[in-house]
Amino acid sequence: MTSTPVLAALAGRDCGSAAPVLIEEFRKASDPAGTGLGWVIGNALSVVADDSVFDQIAELAQDRRYGRARQMIVWGLGRSKDPRAVPLLAGLLDDQDVTAHAVIALGKLRPAGVRPSVERLLDHPQAIVRRAAKRHWPGFRHDINAGRPPHVAPNRSHPARRVTHTSPPFCAVIGSVTQGHDGAP
Repeated sequence: MTSTPVLAALAGRDCGSAAPVLIEEFRKASDPAGTGLGWVIGNALSVVADDSVFDQIAELAQDRRYGRARQMIVWGLGRSKDPRAVPLLAGLLDDQDVTAHAVIALGKLRPAGVRPSVERLLDHPQAIVRRAAKRHWPGFRHDINAGRPPHVAPNRSHPARRVTHTSPPFCAVIGSVTQGHDGAP
């Protein structure tokens, strides 16, 4: 990977200009496991890509040759305003490499009509997919616990649960930051 064009694109105030360069680098990256360089570039794309490169991002998200390297690209589609993002993500719910990330992205968008497709994933063989469906789609948490009491959040106003002190190591860290590293004010 040639880092100069990537660094030049990221150095500008508008990191959106980095997206085309990162897309090209993603295509060139050799990442057979899908957890190395390709995944890292996909992660960067999830931050800098916008709808101006939607077509290229959609193409990468759907291309199974890239395997798990597409995970964060799919996750990043949850920020898209393009109406094509929802059917694209719904179609990726059956792609084992990116199912959980598609669930999370759809959870950000909350489109009408997709809930039944996500609900069927509550029994998915992959725990990460089940957790994503429970965590990112309100209402499923209690539905899946039928017959069991729902989780009760702790009463934070109860005096026994209030934090009344800060541990000394944290205070020491804060003190060194506010006073300088040598302890002088």
